[in-house]
Amino acid sequence: MDGLTRLSYRLRIADPVVRHLEIELTIESSPSGKLRLWMPTWVPGSYLIREYAGHVIQLEAFEDGRPIPAVKQDKLSWQLDTTGKGPVRVVYRLYAPERSVRTNDVHENHAFINPAGTFLAVEGMEKLPHRVEVELPQGWSAHCALPSDEAGAFVADDYDMLVDSPMELGPLEVHRFEAAGVRHELVIEGEGNFDLEPMLKDFVAIIEEEASLFGGLPPEMKRYLFILLLTENGMGGLEHSFSSALAWPRTGFRPEIEYHRFLTLVAHEYFHIWNVKRIRPEVFLRYQYIHEVYTRLLWAFEGITNYYDELFPLRAGIYPIKRYLEFTADNIRGEWARPGDRIHSISDSSFDTWIKLYRNNPDSVNSQSNYYQRGMLVALLLDLEIRRRSDDEKSLDDVLRYLWTEIYPAGKGVPEGGYAELVRKATGVEVDELLQRWVEGTEKLEYDEALAHVGLRLRKKVRKEDEVVPAWLGAVTTRKNGRTVLASVTAEGSAHRGGLMAGDEIVALNGLKPSDDFDKQLKLFRDGETVSWAVYRDGRLVQGELTFLPDPHPPLEIVAVENTTDAQKKSFERWTHASWDLETSSPAK
Repeated sequence: MDGLTRLSYRLRIADPVVRHLEIELTIESSPSGKLRLWMPTWVPGSYLIREYAGHVIQLEAFEDGRPIPAVKQDKLSWQLDTTGKGPVRVVYRLYAPERSVRTNDVHENHAFINPAGTFLAVEGMEKLPHRVEVELPQGWSAHCALPSDEAGAFVADDYDMLVDSPMELGPLEVHRFEAAGVRHELVIEGEGNFDLEPMLKDFVAIIEEEASLFGGLPPEMKRYLFILLLTENGMGGLEHSFSSALAWPRTGFRPEIEYHRFLTLVAHEYFHIWNVKRIRPEVFLRYQYIHEVYTRLLWAFEGITNYYDELFPLRAGIYPIKRYLEFTADNIRGEWARPGDRIHSISDSSFDTWIKLYRNNPDSVNSQSNYYQRGMLVALLLDLEIRRRSDDEKSLDDVLRYLWTEIYPAGKGVPEGGYAELVRKATGVEVDELLQRWVEGTEKLEYDEALAHVGLRLRKKVRKEDEVVPAWLGAVTTRKNGRTVLASVTAEGSAHRGGLMAGDEIVALNGLKPSDDFDKQLKLFRDGETVSWAVYRDGRLVQGELTFLPDPHPPLEIVAVENTTDAQKKSFERWTHASWDLETSSPAK
C-alpha cells in the first residue's frame, strides 16, 4: 500500500426516473494481488440487516484504464485481482428505492444518500481518508456534516466517519442558527405546514437544554446538520455523530400536539449525540457492518433517550407540564395494553431487535415487548427511584453525566449487564433488584410509589359527562382506498374473542358498511352489546358475532396527590425544572 493516500468516490444521479445513482471509486495506489470490496449490511442506529449490496447494479472494474474481472464472493463483497501497476477504478450503479432515513432515495428534485448503502469499502483500507465528490444537476447543492476540501469535495478521516455522514442533495435552502456556542444548519426537503422561525427557536431551546445536562456540546463538534425529509405519512429518525436525518409528515406539524411530538423526535436524535454515538454499549465500540452485533442494552440507549426526548421540551419551556403528563400517561397505558410485554422482556427485545422489533408483524403486540416504549418507562421509574432513595441529591441525570465524564473519555463502553453497577457508581443508589425486575422480567410496571415522590398519581381519566366513548374492539384498523382492514388484533380483546383475525377486511358491522371514521361508528355500541360482523378473509366472505368487552386499559391521566406537601413540590420542580403549576395542583378528587 506504499503511496496510497486516500480512497476517492465520485457520486452522480444517473437516472432519476428509475432512481439510479452512479458511483465511481478510485483507489489511487493498490497492492498487487486480491482486493476485496464490500458493502455494509446495516447502518448503525437501525438494527436490521438491510442487505444494501442487493441494490448494486452493473459493477465494473478497471486497472490502469484496462478492464479487470470483478468476481462476486458472497452477498456483500467482490474480489479484484490487481497487479499494482496503476490506479484501480470501480464503477457501479445503485438503485435508490425508498424515502426513509435508513436507505437511499432519488427522484427528480432530490436525493438522500445513506453512505452505508452507497459507498463500497476496500478491505484493509478502511482507516484511510475517504473523499467524495458529488456531481450536481444545475441549481442543486449538496449538504453533509463532513468538512469540504478546497475543491468542494467532502472528506472523511476514515470509512466509519463516511458511513456516519448522510447527504442531502437538491435545490435546497439552508437555515443556519447558533445553539450552545456551535453553528447548526437545517435543510428541509419538501413543503410542510410548519412555522419556520418559531421552530428554529424551539430547536435552539432543546439543544441548549440537552447540552446543559452534559456541561456543553462535545468539544470536537464545530458544526451540526439537521436533514428534514417531509413525507406523505412516514416518520422516524436516525442519529449520527454530527448530524441527524429526520422524516416527518408534511402536514404533521398541526395541531399543536403533533408539532410537540415532532419536537420529541428532534430531541431524541440530538440526545443520541451523547447516548449512543459516544456513550455506547461495549460491543458497539468497533462497529461490525457485515453481521449482526448483539446487545441487551438497547433499552438503556433507546429507552432512556425516549424518556428524555419528552422531558427536555418541558425543561426547555416549550410545552407545559400538562402536555408532558399527558404524553406520559398515554405511554403508560400503551405499555400496560401490550400483551407482549408480559411474555418478552426488554432485555430480550434488545437482543432480538434484528429479527423482531424492526420486523413487526400483526402478532407483535401479543408476542413482543418494545425496548423503546417499556424502556422509556423503566427510565422514568429509575430516575424517580434514584431521586427518592437519594433524597433528591442524585438522579438519572447524574448517571448520564458519569458515563460522559468517566466512561467515554476512558475509551470504554457500557458492559453487558453492567448498567446497575454504573448507576451505583454514579449515584450511590443500589438498583440491581429493580433492573432485574423491570429489564430482565416481564411483570407489569407499577408507578404509585415513584410518582408519589414528586406529588403525582395515576388514575383512570375523568371524562366529560356528555362524552361518548367508542366501544373497545381490541384491534388496530387501517383505512385505505375505502377499505377498513384489521392491522392487528389484541389477544383476548373483543375482536379476538369474536373470531376476527388480523388481515380481515371489514365488510359490515351490525349490517353497516364501515365509514371513513370507524372510531365514530364504534361510538354506536356499548360494553356487553353483541353485534354481527362480515369480513373478507383471503377473498372469502366470513361472518360471525362479537360481544364488546370493557376496555381493560382505559385512558389514564396523571394528577396531583391529595394534600401535596412542600417536599413533594420541591422534588417535582427538581425533576422537571418547571414550577408546580399544573392544573391539578389542588387535591385531586
